[in-house]
Amino acid sequence: MPWNRADYPANWCDEIRPAIFARAQGHCEGSPAYPGCRVKNYSLHPVTGSKVILTTAHLCRCKPKCGALSHLRLLCQRCHRTLDAELHAEHAAETKRRQREAQGQRRLFGLANDNLWRESRPSLREDASLCPCVSGCPVAPRERNLACPVSIK
Repeated sequence: MPWNRADYPANWCDEIRPAIFARAQGHCEGSPAYPGCRVKNYSLHPVTGSKVILTTAHLCRCKPKCGALSHLRLLCQRCHRTLDAELHAEHAAETKRRQREAQGQRRLFGLANDNLWRESRPSLREDASLCPCVSGCPVAPRERNLACPVSIK
């Protein structure tokens, strides 16, 4: 996803991002699909062969994006893409829908039906047993398990 500075907390660059990099010690922290991934930043990935550039992944969908370290993880491209695969698919579907509507195609069903369909699909982000949230989490209780699927080791 493109980086939009306005979507992040004010202390992102000065405090949050350096804390995430320090915690990860320059290695991928793994994702639900690849929990054992510990590839080093700027090395060649042993599976994909591409140069690894570690980026910060949001395990939640907080709006605006939160800076809670338990909601963030440093991931390689392979882990980040698999974690965000559902989000990328949703964005692609929305882009296609907007393009079709711009060409004159009308919607058969409203947004409420789209949301019901989306909620019925399984997700990597929905494993309640892995949620690191505790009481006082900024995420609403109903959404808590959807927000933080991966415990930080």
